[in-house]
Amino acid sequence: MALVGVCLLAFTAFLDSTIVAAALPYIKADLNPSVLQLQWVGSIFSVILGMTMVLVGKLGDLFGKKKIFYIGSLLFAVGAIGGGSAATIQALILFRGLQAIGASILFIISVAALSDVFPQEERVSAISYWGMTTGLGLAVGPLIGGILVHFLSWRWVFWVNLPIIAIGLILCSFSLVAPDRPKSIHPDWKRFALFIVSLGAMLYGIVETAETAGQSHLGWATLIVGPVILIGLIIFDCRSSQPIFNHKMFIVPELRLSILSCATAGIVSGVFLFFDPLYLHTIKQEPPLLLGVWTGVIPMTQVIASFSFQWLRRILSLANILILSMVAGLIGMGCHLTFSANTSSLGLLIPFMFLGMNWAFGNLAGVTLANEKLPAHQTGEGIGTIATVWNTVSAVFLALSSVLFQRTHGPFLNQFTSAVWLNVVYTFVVTLYAFYVWKSHSLFKQKEL
Repeated sequence: MALVGVCLLAFTAFLDSTIVAAALPYIKADLNPSVLQLQWVGSIFSVILGMTMVLVGKLGDLFGKKKIFYIGSLLFAVGAIGGGSAATIQALILFRGLQAIGASILFIISVAALSDVFPQEERVSAISYWGMTTGLGLAVGPLIGGILVHFLSWRWVFWVNLPIIAIGLILCSFSLVAPDRPKSIHPDWKRFALFIVSLGAMLYGIVETAETAGQSHLGWATLIVGPVILIGLIIFDCRSSQPIFNHKMFIVPELRLSILSCATAGIVSGVFLFFDPLYLHTIKQEPPLLLGVWTGVIPMTQVIASFSFQWLRRILSLANILILSMVAGLIGMGCHLTFSANTSSLGLLIPFMFLGMNWAFGNLAGVTLANEKLPAHQTGEGIGTIATVWNTVSAVFLALSSVLFQRTHGPFLNQFTSAVWLNVVYTFVVTLYAFYVWKSHSLFKQKEL
């Protein structure tokens, strides 16, 4: 019952990560925002996830995963109600942000709570089922979104979550456990606040300077202040006895690879699930149902890959799987550079499947490593660190890509290709460094069966 309840609630959060993608062209037609305003519907989700996920992990370890999990479910439900009722793009962004706070809790605490329910020897299986369920949410999101938009309206992509949340909460109320918590955890709330301010300022500065063509003094100020605060915070955090981030994630080679893999998978979930639906709608002229089907190929591949994860784990080490995920992501992104009005179905299918592999293996291998390499009372913090990197990269590069898209002159395909190039170059650099880490620590060895 705990597994089903937790997976249902996590399902809604992951569903909402992709279900909105199919609705974006129709939200644009209804509320008439600019591309930079529209990108906030996607990026506010990633921004807030990036701001809060480490804090969420800490709160779960400090106050109990069960209690925080319920709070997140209720916040997510309120955000879904408000988002579906929004009359302006500003109201939609506001409720989307509230929904993101709830989703942040559901993302982190759902998988971390499984370590309280299942013994060590059963956790890999439980996490695999969690990965399949959440992957299914990602997979069916665009298809369900396309169906809802076609037969009802884009507002139902938010309201559809409510009955699932109710069932999940009922199941969890009878089955989740609340184990004893260590008394030595004392979060530094001031540093958490600074982290939130620094990331928010940086992303606001990127978009504000682009919208005003560099004429906004506030935009430039936040663009400078945000990164300065963030860098200073990271330096101070490395010397703290109670750090915000789990430093093992950056020191242990396998865990560092999980961070690097998430730093590429965030591009897929943030940038390509925003721009691909716009390409399919604007250039390929796909109707809502087919747009949802094509967009769903990326997360559907994640579901298929999740089913193969346990088998792949017996053949390859987790480090090798993470390298495989980054290479797959780079191939999928590179193929986007060839997209045109005449791109065949196969030409779309292959890149989307590679992006789905990157997402699946980066997510499952990273979460499994955190559960295996960290003590139980640090799993929330470790998974929160991974997710923070994932969503910070997602938010930053969606903002940068949207700016580059907006500032590129010419037809849509020129703008689209400019945005893709930025992400291909970044992913190539990260993948090269990952190969260096992989080789330096002799991780390129198959595990014995």
